[in-house]
Amino acid sequence: MNFITPSPGDVVEVFIPNDYDMHNSGYSGEVEKLCDRLNLNPSQWCEIHRSPFVPPTHFPPWLPFQSQIQIRTLLAYFVDISSCGYLLRPTFFQTLWRLATLSKTTQPPTVAEKGVGTMELLETCASKEMAPFIYGIVMNGGSSLCYPRLIDMLNVFPFVKIPIERLLEVSGPLRPRRFSVSDYTLDDSSAEKRLRSIQLCLRRVDVIGVKSDNVGNDEVNAARVLAEKLRAAALHRGSMNGGNCNGTTPFLFKGHVSHPLCTFGSRPHPLPMFVGTKMFGTTLFARGLKEAIMPFMTQTAASTTLPLLILVGAGTGIAPLVCAVHELVRYRQGGAGCKTQIPNCWVVYGARNFAELVYHRKLQEALELNAISRYDVSISRSSSEGYFKYVTDVLDAHSEELRGALLERGARLFACGPAALLKSLRLRLANNILRSNDDDESVREQRVLLLEKRGQLMFDVWSAVNIFE
Repeated sequence: MNFITPSPGDVVEVFIPNDYDMHNSGYSGEVEKLCDRLNLNPSQWCEIHRSPFVPPTHFPPWLPFQSQIQIRTLLAYFVDISSCGYLLRPTFFQTLWRLATLSKTTQPPTVAEKGVGTMELLETCASKEMAPFIYGIVMNGGSSLCYPRLIDMLNVFPFVKIPIERLLEVSGPLRPRRFSVSDYTLDDSSAEKRLRSIQLCLRRVDVIGVKSDNVGNDEVNAARVLAEKLRAAALHRGSMNGGNCNGTTPFLFKGHVSHPLCTFGSRPHPLPMFVGTKMFGTTLFARGLKEAIMPFMTQTAASTTLPLLILVGAGTGIAPLVCAVHELVRYRQGGAGCKTQIPNCWVVYGARNFAELVYHRKLQEALELNAISRYDVSISRSSSEGYFKYVTDVLDAHSEELRGALLERGARLFACGPAALLKSLRLRLANNILRSNDDDESVREQRVLLLEKRGQLMFDVWSAVNIFE
């Protein structure tokens, strides 16, 4: 760790290489298994060059260009072989199909016969009618049928012999993952107060079961058949590893990006983790959130009423906002804030069920300590009485108060969570909470844009595109 202290809203970048034998101990990690599938020696050295027929702009920028590197290192640190982002896309299926059709006539008859059924499946998945929809069907609206890994896909289609140079062209880069800091500790033993640890909040995603019924057209059924084969391949791989996941299904669904971090501490073989803090203090959301809580921590007169600060978080989106609350709690516990007025801070926390309200007790304690003035909860998948279903319902129930606070008294609202939630929240603000009776759509949109420009509405969006367009 370094000397930089995170602020609420800051994010860290976490990079974990693919599973490989980093000490040449004879351990067969996923990289070594993939090399075996590709008929490669992982210890072999290679050097990557660009074909003269490939424009410079088409060469994958994440690959080490004209540098000598071991294949093991290349696949461990540069190529994403662990997550399913590119595996279910048209380019990948169409590449496999072209390679399969080219090599089919040269395969021994027995091998070709074994691949007849899966050749038909691959042809369907690679077709222009079906390929664009595979990803959406398998992801199943958030209840994914599976999270395949590269080794699973290649095992489902064993008749495809893909050269490593072609694989590098269609695969994706192994990237660091960004997570909001929810809390941190400092090393009090040093005069510089070094950063000792950070706390992150992330959701572990596992697929527990799959519906076996085939409902829909032939294309939908084909995608479900593919998902079942991928699940079977992962199950076989897991059983060969001899491990288990929560005492039930052996390491079946490891293709979600949360898996490497969630299982890092329980790994049987060592693997490095790299944590980067270069983004501290660089995002507009973090700078705005730090600015918003600062008046509560420098207030001197108890009679002064500061503008309302509303923190709206759903799921793991609560992390940067609870980090702000932790700062207010530390200030309150330090004694400096005991004589000042209770911070005019309202926290709205949404989750799917009570088990996912991981910071519920912390926020209740903050309320009891007078570090925040108000705390509300919404539960979207519970039949319990007395709770709103969505965070937007909580805000709707107090629309008059919220409208006056934002438009007349300079309140600020910070929201973080899934993109769908942020879209819904913004629409609810524009069309319900902030609207006037004589508004048209253009006026409502301009009102929200003005509040965003003033920094009174801030949405923590990491997407590369504007989700509000």
